[in-house]
Amino acid sequence: MVAASERGRLEVRGLSLRLGAFALEGVDLSCEPGEYHVLIGPTGCGKTTAVKALLGLHSGVQGSIQLGGEQLADQPPERRRMGYVPQRQRLFPHLDVEGNLRFGIAGRGGEDAGELLHRLVDLLDIRHLLRRRVGQLSGGERQKVALARALGSQPDLVLLDEPFSALDEGSRRRLWLELRAVFSELGTTVIHITHSLEEASAMGDSLSVMLEGRIAQQGPVRAVLDRPASPAVAAFLGYRNLYQGRALGGADGARIELEGLTVGLAEPLSVRGPVTLCVRPQDVRIVEEGRPLQPAIARNVFPGTLTQLLTLSESCVALVRLGTREQPLDLELRFPVHLQRRFGLREGQAIRLGLWEPGLIVYPADASGST
Repeated sequence: MVAASERGRLEVRGLSLRLGAFALEGVDLSCEPGEYHVLIGPTGCGKTTAVKALLGLHSGVQGSIQLGGEQLADQPPERRRMGYVPQRQRLFPHLDVEGNLRFGIAGRGGEDAGELLHRLVDLLDIRHLLRRRVGQLSGGERQKVALARALGSQPDLVLLDEPFSALDEGSRRRLWLELRAVFSELGTTVIHITHSLEEASAMGDSLSVMLEGRIAQQGPVRAVLDRPASPAVAAFLGYRNLYQGRALGGADGARIELEGLTVGLAEPLSVRGPVTLCVRPQDVRIVEEGRPLQPAIARNVFPGTLTQLLTLSESCVALVRLGTREQPLDLELRFPVHLQRRFGLREGQAIRLGLWEPGLIVYPADASGST
């Protein structure tokens, strides 16, 4: 018998599987009870394969899978106490919503099936849909019904595979809030697959980045986004400001020599020689002439030319060329839309940029997964 306090605790060690030319290699994954864990990575990196391996849907899987302290690696799918919502929901078109939900609840013990059904439809606000056929549901409604059916077996772990990929932007954002609240109330452990950074940031307590069949980094969402563990992780997270340089010591800290400019650091570095410097776009500041400089950017202010400007719904993305004509260096920055109006920004404009020093990340040349 699994203790109530341990239900939903997931410990995966050395999960490995070869499928043709692709391989999962030594995947380690940990989730605390009630944790909302997001598994993120590019298309084809092995996210869905890993989830199906956890579910017992692949043969030849090696490694340890413990849920609530119980070893499940040799158990069939129906005994793993896991609920699954695939990317395509696989609802039964010949049944109405209530019929689909009762199918998910059928055969389970514990709480009365009728009581559980009513609890789930109220929790997910789908009571008004019970008599509708699947073909009459919107994408968001189908997703809620699929989730309610998965929860009908009262699993200790729910696995969601790209649950919002087929929805429009407005529906996605509404469901982020609604489903996060549902899982918080239920206290169910969740593994959520996505390739959307925004979705991961909005939904997750913790985050694992998968690259080429391996977990490249795992930790709290904010910690991973703020400090990617390698240039490869940084590149996947969208941080395109990755520069090859050389780290040198200095009298008052360190400096990194790049092609076209030198970046100064107040603190000494533990590495010397070839390095990769990561400058997150959100850590680049526009510097106004005549205004005092913040200490965190004062040693790294550079003139440049705004070469590209893209205005999105909530922010702007700009590309600024720094360095010299012989050794140009392109730097991406992101900023709120109101700053475009404030500074009157336009392509071809001369501009000064400061690098926020606490956000700079320096990788040694042999960093795992370096690019």
